[in-house]
Amino acid sequence: MANREMVKIYELALNGPGMGEEFKLSFPVSKRHLLLFCLLVENGINPVKEKAEELAGLLSAETKAF
Repeated sequence: MANREMVKIYELALNGPGMGEEFKLSFPVSKRHLLLFCLLVENGINPVKEKAEELAGLLSAETKAF
């Protein structure tokens, strides 16, 4: 899918009805996993080969198995 099309899809999803409503999200997560999640999202939005390699180095062997 072209980058332009992806941007339109994200804009549609983020600006859709009800997306501004707040909700409570409660689950335990370690700071390490939260940081990894943020890095994965950032890399998904702006993929860079070097970043992907750095992320792979941060993941444990157990996580890489998935």
